[in-house]
Amino acid sequence: MCKHMWRPINRHLRPNSSCWHEFVANSKCNPFSNILPRLSISTLGSAVPTTPHEPSLREELASSSIRSLFRFLSEPSMNGKLTKRRPVQPAQARRLSSAADHTPRAAKSFGRLYRSNLVHTNDIASLSAAGLDYGLKSTFLSALNTTEKLRIFDLTTRASRELHRWAAKYPLIRRVRVWPLSLSVAAAAPFVQASNLVSMARMNLWVFTIDDLFDEEIVPFAELKRRVTRYHDILAGASYDPKRDRDTLVLALQDIRDDLATYPLFQALQNEWADAISGTLNAMLREYEWRSFDREGDRAAELPSYEAYCSYGLYSIGGPPHIWTTLIAIGDASLLAQLPRIKELERTASLCIRLANDLQSHSRELKEGKINSIVIRQREAMQQGYPADTALNMAHRAVQEHIQRLLNHCTLLRQQGRTATGQPEQAISDIARFVCDFYKHHDYHNFTTGSARSS
Repeated sequence: MCKHMWRPINRHLRPNSSCWHEFVANSKCNPFSNILPRLSISTLGSAVPTTPHEPSLREELASSSIRSLFRFLSEPSMNGKLTKRRPVQPAQARRLSSAADHTPRAAKSFGRLYRSNLVHTNDIASLSAAGLDYGLKSTFLSALNTTEKLRIFDLTTRASRELHRWAAKYPLIRRVRVWPLSLSVAAAAPFVQASNLVSMARMNLWVFTIDDLFDEEIVPFAELKRRVTRYHDILAGASYDPKRDRDTLVLALQDIRDDLATYPLFQALQNEWADAISGTLNAMLREYEWRSFDREGDRAAELPSYEAYCSYGLYSIGGPPHIWTTLIAIGDASLLAQLPRIKELERTASLCIRLANDLQSHSRELKEGKINSIVIRQREAMQQGYPADTALNMAHRAVQEHIQRLLNHCTLLRQQGRTATGQPEQAISDIARFVCDFYKHHDYHNFTTGSARSS
């Protein structure tokens, strides 16, 4: 019946409509075996337009249809009659994964199973065969057990759903980054609620968007400086003025600040948070100037040393704003008594992320005429007489070794003391480890929902 009815139905049925429920309730075949294999992005999302920066809307509709079917099958009501809750078997979960075209959004449905206890405990291990990683290459995640992965993907998809709604209000924010950023914060802090992760990831999205304005050089430098001045005003307590501010990122920053102000620890850490964002904005301005000097050929006089570059680079990558936002959202007040150690851990983790990003993006940034740690180390080796290729290999090794030393130092700092919960240290250390691992294979600029692209 389903096989022959499917073609006319797939154009007219909509989840949660009376026709949908009537069709599933009256069908004599197994809905999982006959309907789910045919649910796909192409059939469920064909009417949804996409833009280059919003490639996830089709997946959202497809996932939403699958979720509706799961909810319909698992909730204790059907046509007004009570029905027995049906446990979902691993084979059915694999069909779900196939139905969602192996997109990370299918994890949302796995999360639903996980939270609803529809999957038996002895079947959890079997779910790993359903493809929880969806092509994502991550040594960090591979080291976790399946239950921990389910928790992280569940938090990721719930946070990303809310972030998509928030980001839609700000046209400059590229929602292609919502899922990987949600995954990053969830992997580093899986012990908090999804709402806390949303607060963390909003800050990351904002910093990435500011970085786009500097990197792509679409906005004149004078205008960038004017905008940065306005952002400083917001950090100092000013409010968005609709008559004056046409930059929606001013409103986004105020929105982030107002959200964080609802956390008990915000007042105590507000200055550190604001200084971290100010440092990031100033570092982006400085790197823009370095890039201009380099293009003009005044390299010897104006290029920074490796140490100077690192002192700015740990800010321009956005590490400090993320970390202080995370500490506010976690809310462990005992860290206030250990601020010197926490600040050193913050700087160390941020520099790890900066250097890992440089390794990942070096080839692209070299073509764009940008400065990073690889370029500086290579040039230093060439000044000592090494050929360009040899100097480049030396630069890569030197930066990789520096990252490893920094990660080891993060571990040492984490062990030197402990806050009441230990969560602040874990979140800082693990965001560095996850992102360094992520950058070995992927890039937040082109990692899209639906495919884990390598760069």
